[in-house]
Amino acid sequence: MLGEYTPFTLAFTVMSTNVDEVEQCVELAERVGASTAVFRPLYPVGVARRHLDLMPTFDQYSVALRRLAQAAPGSGAHLRHLDPFSPAARHEAQPVTFTNLGCGAGNLVCSISVSGETNPCSFLGSDHVAGTLRERSLSSLWHDSAGFKAIRSLPGGNPCGGGCATPDADGHFAGGCRARALVLNGSINAPDPWVDSAAAAGYRRMLPLLTVEQERHVR
Repeated sequence: MLGEYTPFTLAFTVMSTNVDEVEQCVELAERVGASTAVFRPLYPVGVARRHLDLMPTFDQYSVALRRLAQAAPGSGAHLRHLDPFSPAARHEAQPVTFTNLGCGAGNLVCSISVSGETNPCSFLGSDHVAGTLRERSLSSLWHDSAGFKAIRSLPGGNPCGGGCATPDADGHFAGGCRARALVLNGSINAPDPWVDSAAAAGYRRMLPLLTVEQERHVR
């Protein structure tokens, strides 16, 4: 198997139609020799914008992650937590040039297309392209472009540093995913519906993405 020679990852997209199959995904990753299995919710981008019914609800995704946490130890796997909702909670060694109280778009991450178009987040679409590497350096775009400066200066943000689900009283973004806020509430600085759901459910922290790690020995 490939896993005998090099580590590789299987990435699974959690949708409303497959939330009951996450344990089978872990088993598949183990069976084919994957080093890790990454589970991400379906985001409302690309083709998914025309099929919003396929997006899992916050409750569905939460239940799926809890089941993953229960299933992985029994399979001999290890869970590594990745939390895109909380930039402040990321490992200190991770390079962070800018921080705010919202998501990592334009603060921890950016997206560069094959043609050089640079965007604070690949999920935000062409309207939020800050510039192109064909005309400016990445350093210039990251530090000085209007697009990156704009997303960093947005009001709102989670008052708990990204660590709890407390919606902004003024209706601003309060953590979560700006792409979900854009598609479902009309603006990248609108509340993310998942954060409202988390608050209603009494969650103090947004549930993280999970990576299931298998111990593999490469020849």
